[in-house]
Amino acid sequence: MKKRNLDLLSADLKKHRLSHRYSFQDLANITGLAKDTLYSLEMNRRGVISVETLEALADLLQMDYGDFFIKYVALVDVPDEEGTKKDQ
Repeated sequence: MKKRNLDLLSADLKKHRLSHRYSFQDLANITGLAKDTLYSLEMNRRGVISVETLEALADLLQMDYGDFFIKYVALVDVPDEEGTKKDQ
């Protein structure tokens, strides 16, 4: 089964926000994204994520876009019990 690592993205966003002592409003000001979107991503309550949002997050985490997509967005093989239909 295939799965995306958006759970890892959620954890890394939270770690980044807390380590810099940013509020969601601070991140919204930095990235240009809505603070509700940032909150939803950090809480792993995601719907559709646009490419522009992913690029803003890559910039926030100071990652190359290609590395960001490979780490968080690309489908990876996992044992069947770990994958979900939502990720396919």
